[in-house]
Amino acid sequence: KISQATVVALRQLSSDGLLILFATGRSRPAVDHIVKQLGLAVPLPAICYNGSNGVFFPPTGSEEAIADLFTDPVPNNCVDLVLKLAKDFGWVVQYYIGEEIYAACETELHFEHCRRYANLTSAKQIFVADYADARSRGLPYKLLILGPDPDEIVAAAERDFPPGVMHIIRGDGFFAEF
Repeated sequence: KISQATVVALRQLSSDGLLILFATGRSRPAVDHIVKQLGLAVPLPAICYNGSNGVFFPPTGSEEAIADLFTDPVPNNCVDLVLKLAKDFGWVVQYYIGEEIYAACETELHFEHCRRYANLTSAKQIFVADYADARSRGLPYKLLILGPDPDEIVAAAERDFPPGVMHIIRGDGFFAEF
């Protein structure tokens, strides 16, 4: 959410000719409401998914579609590492592909973590039997592991993954992003 004071300030800067750029770790659909709230009369470039996808939002009220500027998905070998780590520890993964989030919940705790994340972010998830369906759709923009302790998730990833293979972000409360 953006405060009304921030909205007013950004609108003024934009009308003064300053280019506004939005950068976030959130998914592209999760920033739609912020872009609408800003209501800029000029296009808004945005970097989403922790830098994995750049998009170009058309001016408010335009009939133009949102355009991809670039995509840099998580490499297949990193997907393998994250899915294996989650399986080994009994955690659930959220697989972000395009505008969809896939999760293969195997336990009630997995579903509870997904519900908790949805309540936190308003993100809608597609529940699948396994990740094969999601993987068949392409490489993800990002992955989240949901579990009881983000410090444990990060520590396990740092211990089990080759150094520097991917960026790990500790989330608030019960997840880590990859």
